Amino acid sequence: MQNILVPFLLTVIAGISTGIGGLIVIFAKDVNKKLFSTMLGFSAGVMIYISFMEMLQGSKITLMELLGKTNGYITCIVFFFVGILIIGIIDNLIPDYENPHEFKCDIEEGKNKCLYKIGIFSAIVIFIHNFPEGLLTFFSTIQELKLGIFMMIAILIHKSNLGKS
Repeated sequence: MQNILVPFLLTVIAGISTGIGGLIVIFAKDVNKKLFSTMLGFSAGVMIYISFMEMLQGSKITLMELLGKTNGYITCIVFFFVGILIIGIIDNLIPDYENPHEFKCDIEEGKNKCLYKIGIFSAIVIFIHNFPEGLLTFFSTIQELKLGIFMMIAILIHKSNLGKS
């Protein structure tokens, strides 16, 4: 039980950060767009840094131990690009009229029904966005406390800005 308490707490702290960003919006009347852009850029940079310097390196080391130096390195790089390819395929398979990047709502449907659809869609997107981050934080902390703390901080920075976007 004690082994999962710290990972669980770090995951909860990382998870509430979207709400923290949302609260900032409620209390901040004017948002400085330059500061906001800088914060979003910083949060993206932190996530990219963690992804490349911590997670990718850890994966490479593990795969090299399991598959040998050359095969492990090649497997790591191949699956990195396979992930990018899968994301591209998924994005291209979604028809333009259903593209979630531009949510359109017919005025004929009625304002409340339209807002309801946007709310449901937003909840689904937030869940899809947050669930892997929660798993990542939890299992990273179980594997290595230092990595879990880095993940929690990165997600805190990343998600507190998402609450404002």
